[in-house]
Amino acid sequence: MKVKYNSNLPRTRFEQIIDVLHYHLFEIIIASIYTFLFSLPAFLWIIFTSSTSIFQGEYLLNVILIYGVLAILIGVMGLGYAGGLYFFKRLLFNEGVNINKDYIIGIKKNGKNLFIIFLLLGLSYLLLHTSISMINNLNLEINLKIIMIGISYALFFIIMIIILFMATQTILYQASFKQLLLNGILFCFGYLYKNIFILLISCLPFIFFEFSLIDILKWLSVLISMGFYFGFSQVVLTSFSFHVFDLTINKKQFKDYLRKGLAKNETDNL
Repeated sequence: MKVKYNSNLPRTRFEQIIDVLHYHLFEIIIASIYTFLFSLPAFLWIIFTSSTSIFQGEYLLNVILIYGVLAILIGVMGLGYAGGLYFFKRLLFNEGVNINKDYIIGIKKNGKNLFIIFLLLGLSYLLLHTSISMINNLNLEINLKIIMIGISYALFFIIMIIILFMATQTILYQASFKQLLLNGILFCFGYLYKNIFILLISCLPFIFFEFSLIDILKWLSVLISMGFYFGFSQVVLTSFSFHVFDLTINKKQFKDYLRKGLAKNETDNL
């Protein structure tokens, strides 16, 4: 027996992503460009440090300086995500949207929180590269160094998942930093396999940028992010987060948000 739905809205968050790609591609591109503008200081800093001889040595102090400044600039990038996540939250909830107006409102409403959250992400990235530098300077076998660096990246990506859940929570709920963090940890480990898949999809350009040994591929990933992927990643992260929130928080505490923007079947009390 097929379930009957009472509207033409998408039935799942995945279908909703497909609808957004089909009907709102222009807004995704605009959101990507806007977010890139807030990311530009970070990219310019990377270009500057990679082309200036004083930063070329693999010294711990160099690493701390490069990635310490970058951590602050990643915080600035969070302002762009404040605008984008807010816009796509409204879009996914089937509320009236205007990319220019809502992007600015999102920055005003959530910019401070997203700056702090993305600053934490930047500091985690600093810690990652500091640990890699220290590992490379240890007198150990190469295979052991590779394992230790692999563990460092795994821990960083776990922290990234937690931080991204904090970001999508703060767009929707009013909660203390401690509550956002605790929820982020629970969501991270409660849906770990799905989270890894979503992270791979939404952060694909970053993965290319971080691990590619070919400069042209690194900067091609930046161009793709500017023209499409920043907005696309915000859609994916927001939609998946709402799916997780529906299964956890909304089911018990925020029923007005439960499956908001999705079709409801005839047996739902949603």
